[in-house]
Amino acid sequence: IDLIELTAIKLIENSSKLMNANIPEPKLSSLNKILTKVAYFMQSKNILNISLSELQTLVKEVFSDLSYKDIDYIINVTSEVFFDISINEKILSTYSFKHRRYHEYFLYKYLKECFYDDPFILRELGLLVNRDFILKIFLLQELKENIKENNLLKSMLLRFFEAYLGEEYIGGYQNNY
Repeated sequence: IDLIELTAIKLIENSSKLMNANIPEPKLSSLNKILTKVAYFMQSKNILNISLSELQTLVKEVFSDLSYKDIDYIINVTSEVFFDISINEKILSTYSFKHRRYHEYFLYKYLKECFYDDPFILRELGLLVNRDFILKIFLLQELKENIKENNLLKSMLLRFFEAYLGEEYIGGYQNNY
């Protein structure tokens, strides 16, 4: 996840169009809000693609005071960096993350903010069946960060979560933290 984070940050910082978007400063944080909302929406609906109208609605929910022109500009420049676009004659454009890891990274960022207040979010989003995401992204990254920050409470909660998952679920998962 560290490599994906560095890549995402560099892609945003190196995109002059993204940095010129009419969104609140810091732009990196604002774009993260939009992309985490998109990743959460896609996971909650269990979909890999999102329509243009849904994307416009999500951007409008995050920044309600933007004009339609600003929303479309943000979608266009964000799609150049993070989304593949497919155009169908019957429907408007549909967007999907260029790589699964981008989706997982922004979903992880969303979960990082709400997991400790609502741990059932993992079940609600159907993520418990995704062992790779839970073990190699979510648990690994959260344990690493919380141990580094000496946050004992969150570290213990994550260890209890590991115990809840059980040996059969974890089976062979090695964690250096």
